[in-house]
Amino acid sequence: MSVEKKHNMPYKVPEEYFGNLQARLSEIPSGSRVPSRMDVLKPYLAMAAAFALIITAGTAVLRHTSGDSGLEDISTLDVIRLADLVPATDPYLLYTTAQTETEISDSDISEYLIGAGLSLDYIEYCEK
Repeated sequence: MSVEKKHNMPYKVPEEYFGNLQARLSEIPSGSRVPSRMDVLKPYLAMAAAFALIITAGTAVLRHTSGDSGLEDISTLDVIRLADLVPATDPYLLYTTAQTETEISDSDISEYLIGAGLSLDYIEYCEK
């Protein structure tokens, strides 16, 4: 490669570019521009839109990954155990409600104790 090719620039400055530069720069207005109301609100609107997008995306991801709640497969007794609303809202309601006419048998009590997680040995011990 010769020395001439190394110093040969592939780009050129347009004719009289620097001669007209001062005239073109003086045409640019030097006063400060008063921002409009939209210019002031634009960053806040962008931030609100970003938060809304993040919350929407997070909710969609959580709903997609959490799966079914599984409450359809739970018995009514288990739903009542999970809810446990009566003692939390009005504990005296347990003592003032009218008793129903249903009879509770020994097998009902045994089923309840088994459902509560007590061992069969303990239930047999209490029945004696």
